Amino acid sequence: MELIWITLGILCILAGFFGSFLPVIPGPPISYVGLLLLQLTTPIPFSLQFLLIWAAIVGGIMILDNVIPVYGTKKFGGSAFGIAGSAIGMVVGLFFCPCRSCSRPCHRGLYWGVGLR
Repeated sequence: MELIWITLGILCILAGFFGSFLPVIPGPPISYVGLLLLQLTTPIPFSLQFLLIWAAIVGGIMILDNVIPVYGTKKFGGSAFGIAGSAIGMVVGLFFCPCRSCSRPCHRGLYWGVGLR
């Protein structure tokens, strides 16, 4: 059973690593799940303090990942419609993947945000 936990934990950590480069995969949360799976092995590798600190870091990264595009649009002179489009596109992008076959809903959300006049 431990071999299964170790294998799944390593696969999640690797998937999280690739998620830092691929926009479709949420990297930090998947890597954290890998740490939690490794925690299920008999010699407990991580302390509770370690896991809580990394949970806070992963939560902070997820929040910043969603806030920085809107802040960057505002900081570098984007219009109010551009800021709204950035925020709406970010929320719509959470529900639709950016691949070619399903990108139309993402673009519609972005255009609706920009076209709010």
